[in-house]
Amino acid sequence: MSDWLVALITFAACLLLAMVLGPLTRKLLSKPSRPDAVRQIAPAAGTFVFSALLAVGLIGALSTVDPTGLKKIPTDFLQYFPKLLVAGFMVLLGNVGASVASIAVRRAAIQATGSERPTAVRVVKAATLQKRGDERRHRLRCAVERSLVTSIFKHRPGFRVCLGAHS
Repeated sequence: MSDWLVALITFAACLLLAMVLGPLTRKLLSKPSRPDAVRQIAPAAGTFVFSALLAVGLIGALSTVDPTGLKKIPTDFLQYFPKLLVAGFMVLLGNVGASVASIAVRRAAIQATGSERPTAVRVVKAATLQKRGDERRHRLRCAVERSLVTSIFKHRPGFRVCLGAHS
């Protein structure tokens, strides 16, 4: 059996597991019997399980195709780790900004209407987090993909990095 076929089977199996276990994790953690804190992290936990299994499948598939390329990943990760910390800090700042915006909207709603408008507050916070989070996740994902693909395949003849305009 060729290395590429084994890599494809490995990746497909992990993708299938991710597609089953990610939503299952989300569903199990978001049951009404769970505490509020656990239900709030259920979507993030499901996404984490999905992403982790996908990463395992990708690394497993790539290790069957080019085992020597994986040896550089730890050093590349250590070089990239400061960027990862900065991205995490930016996400925290985005959360603070969204909280401040939602507090301002709540106070303005109370002054304008005399009653609290919880739906408006939630919409402002969610929209602020979503917009900032999308931009940061996209930048971080592109940087991680480029770093991983480059570190694994850069020693292959004829390899060029061409991952898109936003990378």
